[in-house]
This record gives sequence, C-alpha cells and structure tokens, in this order.
Amino acid sequence: MTRFLEITCGGQTDPRFAEQVFEMAHHWGKEPTLLKKDIRGFITNRLMYAVYREIFHQLEAGNATREEIDKAFRYDAGSWMTLMGIFRRLDYMGLNDYEKILARIFPQLDNSTDVPAVMQRMVREGARGVHNNLGLYPYENGEGRRWDEAFARFNQEIRDLAEEYSAEKVKAYLQ
Repeated sequence: MTRFLEITCGGQTDPRFAEQVFEMAHHWGKEPTLLKKDIRGFITNRLMYAVYREIFHQLEAGNATREEIDKAFRYDAGSWMTLMGIFRRLDYMGLNDYEKILARIFPQLDNSTDVPAVMQRMVREGARGVHNNLGLYPYENGEGRRWDEAFARFNQEIRDLAEEYSAEKVKAYLQ
C-alpha cells in the first residue's frame, strides 16, 4: 500500500470535508495532497502520462530500447524522486541552468495526442501486460503475481525509507 493519497473535490464538494479528509489521512499514515480543482487524471497520473508519451516516442523513434529507457528512469529519476520531488530537484540542480536546458529541450519533446502505435497494436493483439503474460516485456507463468509481491515489498521498503527522509526530518537535519 502506498503512503500517497490524492484528494480531489468535485463541483459540489464542500471544501471543509476535503480538509477533514486531508487531516485524517495523516492519521492513516498517508502523505496526502489536496487538488485545488477536479482535473481529469489528478496530479500523478497526468505527470506520468506525459512521461509515457515521451518514452513511447523514444522507443518508436528507435532512440533507445525499453530496457534502456527503464534503466534510465529507475537509476536516475528513481535515485532522487523520493527524497526531493520535482520542484526541489530543479532548485537543487539550479534554476538558471534548467531555464536554458528547458528552452532547448521543450520544443523537441513529443506532443502527439494519439495513443502510441506500438500500444494500439499490442492491445489489438490481446496484450494486457502481466495480467495475461503478454506485454512490453515477455512474462512466464506466474511472473505477474511475483511482480505484485515484489511491488508490495518494495513499496513498504520505500515507504519506510521515505519516512526516514520526510520533509520534516530533512529540514531538521539541514538546521
């Protein structure tokens, strides 16, 4: 179970109830976020959809294999995301440098609105990923279940590690 919880309000939600859920979430051991508006996909999903669009673009353009893309994501972004998040990472690396980098890179990023062709083809052919052993990677019988177990164990370990480096503890360490 993840420690993250996105709380969003519909058009008729009383903001006081959302605030109450936000406060209760801390007692449940969650790290909640409260969306200011009801947006399709919420925060995390929207960020990941942008990443998915770019990884499929890189794959389909032949710039990298799925293994190389996964490795880059796991061992680069994965090494800092839990500690500092995206905005603090920009601060840490230097806004002045990133302003120049983003000015050059943003125009080159994929901006398509279509589902990637490779995914469309695979879904038409019946691929459902680990759920039926047909996915972007090959899966043996029972491997999907083992991925579930590995994810649950990893999620607990990351949760424990993230707690050791909570914003409050890091702030106290920096003082």
